[in-house]
Amino acid sequence: ICDMVRDKQYSLRCYILTALIALTIFSLSTIAFSRNITIGSKSLSTKVVMLFIALAITPLQCFSEEYLFRVVIARLFNSDKNLVKLILSIASGIIFLFLHKLSNPEFLISPSIMLNLYYFLFGFLSMLLGLFLEDFTFPIIIHSINNLFIVIVCNYAGSPLESASFFSSSTIPS
Repeated sequence: ICDMVRDKQYSLRCYILTALIALTIFSLSTIAFSRNITIGSKSLSTKVVMLFIALAITPLQCFSEEYLFRVVIARLFNSDKNLVKLILSIASGIIFLFLHKLSNPEFLISPSIMLNLYYFLFGFLSMLLGLFLEDFTFPIIIHSINNLFIVIVCNYAGSPLESASFFSSSTIPS
């Protein structure tokens, strides 16, 4: 995979494949863990405007988070040793979890183990993937698709990314 990413001929295909896999995982997990999914209550025109705003802003927000919390850390502690990469990935997972705990009201609504595990693993796996590929494009794409999915496709009660999504879940995965 690492060689394919570095080879420009395969890069676009890899990014598209990653995006499709991530979208499939997010869709299936939403269906599996949400108890009550309904059609969003906002008007179609509001949803269309939100779609354009989300497509413009969300990738920039995700790039900023990934750059600050993964790329900067990876560059500060640059090492070829797998133990260092593992430690950096664990630290990244913890930082990602706690920053989201501080800023997301969803933790007040549902302080579940699944929610904590989700944020920790997201940060941990994003850093691990970026370090081993020596490229943070995939984590940025996956983070963007995750947030776009929440904002556009299916949001949930108490989400810090308030949006006019096409579907809404009244429960947070527990």
